[in-house]
Amino acid sequence: MEKSFGMNKIVVDGRFFKKKPAGVTRYIVNILKNLNKDIKIEIISNNKIFIPAELKDRKEVEVIEYRIFSFLPGTIFNMFIVPFVCKLNKNEFYWGGCHSIPLGMKNTILTVHDLVAFKYGNTMTLTNRLLNIFSLKLSLYSTKYIHSVSQITKDDLLGKFKKLKKKITIVPNSVDLNLFNKNGLKVKFNYLLYVGTFEPRKNIETLIKSYIELRELNIYEGKLVLIGLRGWKNKSLIKLIDSSLFRNDIITPGYITDEKLAEYYRGTDLFVFPSLYEGYGIPPLEAYCCGVKVVTSVHTEIASMKLNNVFNFDPDSDNLTNIIKEALNFERIDSIDRIISWEEVSNSFLKTLDIHE
Repeated sequence: MEKSFGMNKIVVDGRFFKKKPAGVTRYIVNILKNLNKDIKIEIISNNKIFIPAELKDRKEVEVIEYRIFSFLPGTIFNMFIVPFVCKLNKNEFYWGGCHSIPLGMKNTILTVHDLVAFKYGNTMTLTNRLLNIFSLKLSLYSTKYIHSVSQITKDDLLGKFKKLKKKITIVPNSVDLNLFNKNGLKVKFNYLLYVGTFEPRKNIETLIKSYIELRELNIYEGKLVLIGLRGWKNKSLIKLIDSSLFRNDIITPGYITDEKLAEYYRGTDLFVFPSLYEGYGIPPLEAYCCGVKVVTSVHTEIASMKLNNVFNFDPDSDNLTNIIKEALNFERIDSIDRIISWEEVSNSFLKTLDIHE
């Protein structure tokens, strides 16, 4: 990228820079990684900040931790404390990478990943749901720029906040093709694969029940690998696994590195992502780029891309077992369509901002 479009510095909400990062962190990190090298990056949080390897080669990254405020939820610190401890000059911006920005600050960028709290609030803890609704509503009407990660989320915003008179720009997710590609090591046993947090919205119980049915009908003899951290409201899911006759073939490795994740993607017979709702849905796109067949919920961005080797599943009407059976019997097409790169995404991020040289 040759131009910085006039941006001098970007201050970033650092509460997602954790030891075990999730999808939101990956989105933020990859955009920052591909910014012009002359743009200073300041990451701010009221808790410990773990800088990922992708940013460690950038000399202009500064970490600021206000641990005196560690007793506060990160969202509250971001919205109400940051305006007093962070001042922006001309062509300096604050990026709220997930659903909240410091109130009263100029040149703020708000990224909205989904409207789970509004559409599937029952799948969240009550505290998280209320905090998410509160922070997003205030931030939407206070921020200067609104970014959505997908057309799905943009449509949800326009439908829910009809009085919002601000432009919503799509700055989508992408995949690190240097890592998630079909060339490399792969796990070498037969298995179906899911990747994502263990929470009700992900609809993992439906996948487990389909797997059990496939085993009972002798349609599939491989294992089921469920990769991800345990989120919330997952007791019934864990009970379903533990009570199954095939529990020894249901593998839950927890959090793994991206390098190991790519190996699991490449080695699977089929990647299955049956989510009830996603703002984007990164794992099925990563799996696709690793050259495997994918069954994905219609409530993901990849479902609308019309890509080879991708089967859509409607959790409201379709039988997942039948779709998995169809996908397993399908002869994979050995070609991968081009997707937008992280460098292009980062460039798009900058171009949305009204910056004067």
